[in-house]
Amino acid sequence: MNFIIPLNKIEEALSKGLYGVLREAILISDDTLTKGGKVIIEKQTGTVPEVIQIFEKKEDMIKWFETFAGFNK
Repeated sequence: MNFIIPLNKIEEALSKGLYGVLREAILISDDTLTKGGKVIIEKQTGTVPEVIQIFEKKEDMIKWFETFAGFNK
């Protein structure tokens, strides 16, 4: 089973200081990858979501989240 993350919602949560949303997304992503699924980051850019990134490895997903959240610049 795959986990789709709507990037627009994560960006909105971070802009409001709701870091628990990001933490929850990371925890669910970690669980999904552990069980052999994929994590898909999508951004709504009109009527059809655009796939930004697909992760199959935990290390790649964590690195992306750290960079995205500004922890690893």
